[in-house]
Amino acid sequence: MRHVPQRVFISDLFEGYLATVGKQTVLSIQPQEGADSTQQGKFSVRYGVVYLGRSYLSIVPDLIALDYGDALNGEEAWDFLFNKSNLYPRADVFGFRDDGLDEMITVKSLDLMHPLRVWAYASAEDKTPISQIHAVIAPEEALLPERITQYCPRYASLDAWRKALSK
Repeated sequence: MRHVPQRVFISDLFEGYLATVGKQTVLSIQPQEGADSTQQGKFSVRYGVVYLGRSYLSIVPDLIALDYGDALNGEEAWDFLFNKSNLYPRADVFGFRDDGLDEMITVKSLDLMHPLRVWAYASAEDKTPISQIHAVIAPEEALLPERITQYCPRYASLDAWRKALSK
C-alpha cells in the first residue's frame, strides 16, 4: 500500500484588513474609510476551483489522488491540477467546499477555465471561509503574495475599485 500524504491547502498569509462594502469584501493593507465593516488580523487566503455546471460551488483542493495510485498535495498538487490534469480526468480532488463540507470530486467535474474564487479564512486550520474576496486594495509598491494578485484584481484605493465596478 502506498503512503498517502497529508492534506495540504494552497494558501497565502495576508496581514491587514478585511473590509465589507455592500455585499462584497476586499482585502486591504490599510483601514478603509467608507467600508460597512472591517476586521483586522492575519488571514489565510485560499483559492477555490469552481464546479463544472454548478458555478455556485467551489472546492479548495488539498490532495489529489491519481488513478494510477500516486497522491499529490501542496504546490505539487496545484501544479498538477492546472498544468497536467487533462491527462488524468478521473483523478480525485479532495478538499473543502466553500460551505465548509469535506468533498471528493473528479478533475473532469471541475471547471478549470473558470476564474478561481478567492476566500479569506480566520486561520490556517479553519475549513469554512469568512468571506469571498472580490478585490485587493493596495498600492502597486506594496508587497503581496503573488497568487493573491494573480487571482484577485488589485486597486490602489477603495474609490478606484468602486469606479471599476460602476463601469
